[in-house]
Amino acid sequence: MRKIIWLLVILAIAGLAAAVTKPSEADVEAELKSRFLQRLASTNPSAQGNGGDFALTLMCKADHNACYELVRTGLDVGYDDRKLYAAIDITGFGESLRCYGVFATFLCSGEIPMGANG
Repeated sequence: MRKIIWLLVILAIAGLAAAVTKPSEADVEAELKSRFLQRLASTNPSAQGNGGDFALTLMCKADHNACYELVRTGLDVGYDDRKLYAAIDITGFGESLRCYGVFATFLCSGEIPMGANG
């Protein structure tokens, strides 16, 4: 009986910790930009398939913030608060991404859509 009580206490503490550390919508925006910039840093402009993607990637390498703002306008971000965690759906440029935010971290099923074929 004592083990069951301790198990319930531990589960309650874990649930409370998850609820308190669940990322907010502002955290999602910051993480979105961070992941976008990480993907941009690993993109080679000369590896792009066409001239438009090449030019967009070069512009992005020159001015990261302007590029992010341009790409961000093409993304639809849905935030669903699920009490202990958050579900985030990101769609745009023919791509989609599903992320879960829990314990102040993000778990995603892919990469942030960029617009260019990066």
